[in-house]
Amino acid sequence: MSAEPTTDMDGASVVLALLEGYGRNEVSFGALMRGLTLFDGWKTVADPGGDDRVLTRLSDVGPWLDLFVTDARLEQHLAQIPRDVHLSGLTMKGALLAKFDSGIAGVHIHPGQDRSLILGQDRADLVRMWAETAIVEAMLMQRRDLDLTTLRDWRGWQLLVRTSPAEERAQLVLTADAHGRPVAAVFTADDCREAFLSRLPPAMRAGMSVRRMMGAQMFAQLAHMPVHGAAFNPAGPVPSRGYDRVWMERVVREG
Repeated sequence: MSAEPTTDMDGASVVLALLEGYGRNEVSFGALMRGLTLFDGWKTVADPGGDDRVLTRLSDVGPWLDLFVTDARLEQHLAQIPRDVHLSGLTMKGALLAKFDSGIAGVHIHPGQDRSLILGQDRADLVRMWAETAIVEAMLMQRRDLDLTTLRDWRGWQLLVRTSPAEERAQLVLTADAHGRPVAAVFTADDCREAFLSRLPPAMRAGMSVRRMMGAQMFAQLAHMPVHGAAFNPAGPVPSRGYDRVWMERVVREG
């Protein structure tokens, strides 16, 4: 495995560690995609035509996008390309993975290294789903600018409900905030939901099911329920964040 000079705490080091861990089956695909999406230092080849356009690599199955973690690796790649025109690098944000569609055959992460990763069209839907999830989670944690419209339009929200033979209607599964008040338990991904369920005894998990909802519907319902707010991913594995009812009403009103 080639060594690359990085500092202990920079974003590139985190991404390289995630790629290495994923290759050893120590990092889940969800955790990997969160890290790739939130990395804003991706390097790629710029189109010599200008306008900050990306130069894709042609293959038998269509154009591929090469993304490099470090400037050093990009420079090595550029040096290997026979060309008559000057090619340069371009820095891109990982949020572009949320737009992975049929326009490209795939994305090659850090090509030419042991820690490289190929994301082909067969995983495009999965890549987009995890990238969108990472962006929403970052907004909740205020690591990205909050876009209420995105929260309302996103279709990946999850709630847990409990039903029993003695109840005619499903009951929303709640948790408690730091003051012991009831709040809705809201999840952004399956791993977050499963982390919460794993903390409950089997008897409490009985009769629970998942409700997947669009944000507009979910926030409107929660804003009219007798809860003090919502706890997003209260059991991890991503950082948890709580918001009160006033915030939820704002999402409904302004989103």
